[in-house]
Amino acid sequence: MDSSLLLLTNLPSVLLAQGPEASDGAFGLGGSWLLIGACVVVLGLVIALYLVVADRRRLEALENRSQDLEARWQQWQPRWQDWESLPQRLQELDQRLAAIQIPDLEPLQEAQNGLQREIHGQNQAWHQAMDQLREELEEARQHLAGARQELGDKLSQVEARTATPPPPPRAVEVRALVLQYLLDQGYREPKILSDEAACRAEPAEVQVEVHRNGVRYVGTVTVAEHAVADAKLQAGYGMFP
Repeated sequence: MDSSLLLLTNLPSVLLAQGPEASDGAFGLGGSWLLIGACVVVLGLVIALYLVVADRRRLEALENRSQDLEARWQQWQPRWQDWESLPQRLQELDQRLAAIQIPDLEPLQEAQNGLQREIHGQNQAWHQAMDQLREELEEARQHLAGARQELGDKLSQVEARTATPPPPPRAVEVRALVLQYLLDQGYREPKILSDEAACRAEPAEVQVEVHRNGVRYVGTVTVAEHAVADAKLQAGYGMFP
């Protein structure tokens, strides 16, 4: 439609540019002006039709816009109704708040004070119990330290006794030295004839009786301090088979 409108608009200019000769050759002078008038009428009709179509398009766009706004209004209408009812709801809330009665807080305050006193008393009792427990624990530690010290002393005494045994009595030592000496010299069946008093003497002269190769020997063995100092043995008369 735009190209047709442009052609009809330029048609009178084209005819006038060709001159009266071209117009006279085809239709004559009157026919040329008649053709120009017809073109102008057609041009007016085309312009009117174009304006009608443009107005129709604008109307359709406005209708679409109106439908879109109507749809949005349908979506927002419930919210708008809620907003309209908001003052009434606020008034109802104010009435409910006015109807609520705040209870007396004095009993609660008394209960809180009583609970605080009870907690304070329990804390004091707990601290006293802890102090008593600390004292008992300290006393138990002292008793334990004393028992450990006593046990350590006893263990030290036992270790001292087992590590360095006491020396044997003088008589036992003398008898052992004499018997060991006689056995080392090759004698058999040694027998000590002296009593314990003689063995405790210093030096000790111990009378003995031994045998060797079937011969009986008697005599004395002298022990000075912790060793054999001298030995005097003589053969007897008895012979053993």
